[in-house]
Amino acid sequence: MPTMYCPDFEAFSDSNSIPNQGAKYRDHFMWPYITQEDLLNTKTLPMLLNTRSRYPPSHFAAVDIEAMRMGVVSWAIVPILLNEYVMILNGPNENTRDHGKLMSWSEHPDAFDCMTKRKQFRPGEGLLVLEAQERFLMFRLKCCTQALQEDPEYFSRMLREAKDHRQELLKDLDAGMLAIYRPQEIYREYLNTLLRSHHYLTKGAKASLSNLKFAVVASPSWRRHFAREPPLEDAHPVQIVVVAKPGIKLNKMENRLTWLLHALWEDGRDLLLVRMPLIVDELERLLQSERQAQELLSSYITTILSELSIISRA
Repeated sequence: MPTMYCPDFEAFSDSNSIPNQGAKYRDHFMWPYITQEDLLNTKTLPMLLNTRSRYPPSHFAAVDIEAMRMGVVSWAIVPILLNEYVMILNGPNENTRDHGKLMSWSEHPDAFDCMTKRKQFRPGEGLLVLEAQERFLMFRLKCCTQALQEDPEYFSRMLREAKDHRQELLKDLDAGMLAIYRPQEIYREYLNTLLRSHHYLTKGAKASLSNLKFAVVASPSWRRHFAREPPLEDAHPVQIVVVAKPGIKLNKMENRLTWLLHALWEDGRDLLLVRMPLIVDELERLLQSERQAQELLSSYITTILSELSIISRA
């Protein structure tokens, strides 16, 4: 089990600097949310076990494959290829036997559409999800076995107590029990709201990233690293072109901070591969652990980063 938070980010950095090292860190990429640092937190492990135990595996399929993204894009994790099939992982809540079921394009008319629109999984990706979920199931089983050895009646007692406090057990004024309705219109309206929110959050993130790019290089702490090219003659309006000064040497912390900031504001390959939430997490972690990193970022810059932090978690 990796010791540090975000082991996939550390593995990604190492595999980029040392070629052909990605496969060495396969576990770091496949289960980045299982680390000693996270689990030593007194709240993290109970919350993780509670969430994963209350809902079927299909609820976490999309999250599990997204957690492996850095491993997949860096080729440390390579899904197998099985053409003309799709694997069912999203959706089967009651009948969990359908979890991981293969559907042929030729036998099921909706199978190809489910794959291309990412409603379901390519078989190679699905096998990775099943592998991750199987390993987590064994981890959860060990944790629960340990807890049962200390208090064998704990789980059954807590389950009975939780059931006795559900509001669904209340009868209405006509002595009737609650009927739960889930009309399709609610799902459609909910989906439209999510898509609209995602659109505006994306626009807000682009504005903050643009502000970050212009502000960092001009901030007092970073001016010694950058310079402005002389303006072209008769250029109207004047175009400001900022370049890095040659010969400037950075220490390890400055190199890391520069890479993280650059990955954000360039909005290019690195941001596409690593994703904004992880980069922002690493920035926050670096600022908390390195006093020099705090001194390099002005209050104006940290405000922009705070905005990005909120957007990336929305």
